[in-house]
Amino acid sequence: ASQAGTVQLVMWYEREQPPASEPLPTRYTVRPFQNGDEGAWADLLNRNGQLWHWDTERIGGELAGALLRAGQFFVVDEGRLVACAGVYDRQRNGWPCWEIGWIAIDPERAGKGLGRQVAVAAVRYARTLAQRPIYLLTDDHRLPALKTYLKIGFTPDLNHPTYIERWRCIFAELGEGYEEYNGDFRQR
Repeated sequence: ASQAGTVQLVMWYEREQPPASEPLPTRYTVRPFQNGDEGAWADLLNRNGQLWHWDTERIGGELAGALLRAGQFFVVDEGRLVACAGVYDRQRNGWPCWEIGWIAIDPERAGKGLGRQVAVAAVRYARTLAQRPIYLLTDDHRLPALKTYLKIGFTPDLNHPTYIERWRCIFAELGEGYEEYNGDFRQR
């Protein structure tokens, strides 16, 4: 999903407490993965339009890989999957970590806080597992997602030579309301 040759941004969730849940509009529910979700999940990722092409075979690869099935969450609207995020058992810099991955929202539902709902559900689930660092990967142009991640409590990693300048540009684009996060970088 990143531009060719661009290293994705890394953000860490370093708080002891999981992020607070917020009320969900009554028409939506959050639930974990259920067998049979594969096709609808692929459709959601394709509707998102930023995460390459998905089909049930690729979803099967996720389910057979590092994804923790019980850690895959969806926001559902009248039976339709409209947002998703999952917890993955990964290694980063040689250490076991939990990755919050494949966060996606149906573009027709953008701006309703649904990405926050699934990301919070995934982080809260990861906090019930063995204590490990929690991170996610994202891209510079995903400003609404970056706003969400910052508000949840993720902090920018600055260990790649390009990260400091990229985050300066991102914070300049985010504008007012994000000053409290700017400069709260963690070196790793």
